[in-house]
Amino acid sequence: LIVTEEDEVYGMGSNTQGQLGLGPRDASVHTVPLKLHFFDDKPPPTAIACHGYHSLVACGGDLYGFGSNVKEQLGLPSCLYVFWPTLIHSWDDGEVVTFVTTSDKHTYVATQCWEDVEVVMRRDAHMKVQTRRAKDVTEKNRTQLKKH
Repeated sequence: LIVTEEDEVYGMGSNTQGQLGLGPRDASVHTVPLKLHFFDDKPPPTAIACHGYHSLVACGGDLYGFGSNVKEQLGLPSCLYVFWPTLIHSWDDGEVVTFVTTSDKHTYVATQCWEDVEVVMRRDAHMKVQTRRAKDVTEKNRTQLKKH
C-alpha cells in the first residue's frame, strides 16, 4: 500500500486473498498502483501496514482491514477473507491512530495520546483488546531491562 502526498491510498501486488481491497473478482497481480477509492471520503490516512495476505489502513480514529482473516488476524470473527476495506475498530473519543503494525497472528496499534492498544487474534477466539498506557509500558520495559 502507498499513501500519496495528497492523502490518496494506492495498492499494488497480489490481490489473491483480498489484500488490496479490490473485491473478490480481482485475484490478479497488479504491477501498477491502483487507487483504492474506498478511502476517498474518509479522513486522511494516518497509518498503514501490510503483512503477507492482509492490509490495514487507519484514517483518524478508524482502523480498516482487508485480506486474509484465516487466523482472525483482522479481528473479524466468522469470515476467512475480507475482500473490501472493513471497519475493525473505531476510537470515538477523538483519538487518532498514529502507528499500526501487523504479523500473521496479531495487530498492534498506537494512538496519539500514547495509549497502546494491542488487538490480539486467535483462530478460536473473538477479538481481544488490551489497553495499556505508555507510561506503564515504559516502566515495565525498564524493569525487564534491569533484570538482564
